[in-house]
Amino acid sequence: MNREKEERQNTYGIPPNFIESGSVFGGMFKLRNAIEAIAAALLCGFPILNLPL
Repeated sequence: MNREKEERQNTYGIPPNFIESGSVFGGMFKLRNAIEAIAAALLCGFPILNLPL
């Protein structure tokens, strides 16, 4: 048989409500993870930026 006939691609529609609530940036990150990342960046970044160089 032809290889074209053997291969079949399925197309699926993505429903608009597939993203969980409590997410940011279009569902890329969960809200809790985003808040933890911001807090960690502030806790690490603030002392580093205030170093007398």
